Amino acid sequence: STGKSHLLAEAATRCVDLSYAVILLLGSSLITNDTIGKQIVNSLDLDCSFDSLLDKLEGMAENRNGYSYLFIDALNECGNRKEWMNNVPQLLHKISRYKRIKLVISLRTGYERLFFGDKLEVFVKQGTVARLQHNGFWNDSIKAIQEFMNHYQIPFLPSYILSKEMTNPLFLKMFCKFYTGETVDIDHLFDKLIEKSDWEVKDAIGKETAASFIGKFIDEFVELRINKGALSITYDDLLDMKFWQRYGLENDKLTIISSLIHTGLLVAHISNDEEIFAFSYQKMDDVFSARFIIKRYPEKEALIDCIVYKLLGIEEGEITHYSDVDIAIEACALYAKKNKEELFDEIVAHITDVEDQNFLVSQYLHSFSWRTHMNLTSEYFMRFLKQYRPTCYDVLDVLIENSTKDRHPLNAETLHRLLVEKKIAERDYLWTAYINNRGGKDDRLYQLLDYFECGSVFDHLTENTVKQFLVMNVWLFTASNRKLRDKATKVAVELLKHNLKLCKELLIKFSDVDDPYVIERLYCAIYGACLKKTNTEKGVFTDLALYVYEHFFLQETVFPYVLVRHYARLIIERWSFDNPQECNAFDVSRIRP
Repeated sequence: STGKSHLLAEAATRCVDLSYAVILLLGSSLITNDTIGKQIVNSLDLDCSFDSLLDKLEGMAENRNGYSYLFIDALNECGNRKEWMNNVPQLLHKISRYKRIKLVISLRTGYERLFFGDKLEVFVKQGTVARLQHNGFWNDSIKAIQEFMNHYQIPFLPSYILSKEMTNPLFLKMFCKFYTGETVDIDHLFDKLIEKSDWEVKDAIGKETAASFIGKFIDEFVELRINKGALSITYDDLLDMKFWQRYGLENDKLTIISSLIHTGLLVAHISNDEEIFAFSYQKMDDVFSARFIIKRYPEKEALIDCIVYKLLGIEEGEITHYSDVDIAIEACALYAKKNKEELFDEIVAHITDVEDQNFLVSQYLHSFSWRTHMNLTSEYFMRFLKQYRPTCYDVLDVLIENSTKDRHPLNAETLHRLLVEKKIAERDYLWTAYINNRGGKDDRLYQLLDYFECGSVFDHLTENTVKQFLVMNVWLFTASNRKLRDKATKVAVELLKHNLKLCKELLIKFSDVDDPYVIERLYCAIYGACLKKTNTEKGVFTDLALYVYEHFFLQETVFPYVLVRHYARLIIERWSFDNPQECNAFDVSRIRP
């Protein structure tokens, strides 16, 4: 989804241009229980052993004084995970004996432990394996997203920068083409794509007034794909679909297929000298498959059986069909959207393997980002955390990604609720350790902070969006990463100087936080905003100064932290400077040391 296949295909092409021997395989072609070497040889339709193949590749590389390459793309789509876990060390050991053969494997993030167990980290530390994370245009996502938004005249918002899916060029383009509002509604996007495809197909075959039929095509395509246990279907299978005869379109097959590829619904590529077809985007396949399954099994118990035994292939408490996990997750989410009832608990109850259970919990947690306040509540989220105890990093990833969405149940209000109830030691262990690792220039959160710090603005921000971002931003003040903490402070100043009335709201919201770093930096940022304020409305500043005076300096015990007292005093001093005619409004003896 981030362009891994394009990356490997481009790398393979460059190797071919250098006259190197190259083999590029799809993980989806490795689905049997044979040894990995045998599967590779069989998928190439070769009449030799794997050792003979490697000897040949080594010899070709020596003749060219270069290297031979074996690329395996999307390993997460292969069939037998345990076979890979058992054989990967042998595969690496075998290939390591050849000086001129390089093995390159790609797989979706999150699948590493499922396929390699703990061995991957060992291999990396030993120098046997080099690991590279490919993030699409993640490293320059703000510029890329902004250019797309500007081209399609769509408001540019912080939530788009924090959305992981927006770094996927395929998704971003589709979102922009079918944009209808701030909320990223994946079902609506795909419905618009179907509508567009339907219109273009009917126009191409000269049947503009015909009833819509692409939805029926999708259902049969999904059913055929699932029955074959593959992520794609062959050209012959596509032409043999009953759909063509049922709708009287037998003479229009080629035109329709061409149109569906043109609209972006289907993609075609060559595998083993055969043209195969799939949906152009993995998330699209997941959604269409989940829709089909829910229509096919409208009764709850039948749907559960389908997910448990057909999709996940659970046997003796373990998942055996990892290639369909995303469809199972999507089906659970879609059922919850339609019925206002969660199905996940009854699915995961069939799994006893701890790793499989944790993996499914993680995947379902991340699916919450696609849901809205209409079908997800913060209360269910809290119960989910308590029941399944997902990793801290998974939880915080999801909360950060949704932090600036106005009405999303997992926005900054939920993050605040989760953090404010923690004692400082526990919060530092969970939250502070997490955010310290998000202070790199390649991180989207850090990029967003950079964007705000340099004075850049979002033209269509609502006051509530600004507030949501500020709540999340203030929690960054706990960071022991000084660079991140300073940047977050400067960002708060830049936002509050245009939204001075939010200063008092933040002071109230964080008044009971037991971390002096947070209180100090919050008062510091508010003082900076008072110096740079663009709002000249006297009443807002007066209200803030009165609050600081009454709730900080008139308390029986004043906050025993000199920097906080200093910034609180300076807020009132600045108000007095701006309003010299009312210099007696405050008893300065209460604020000055």
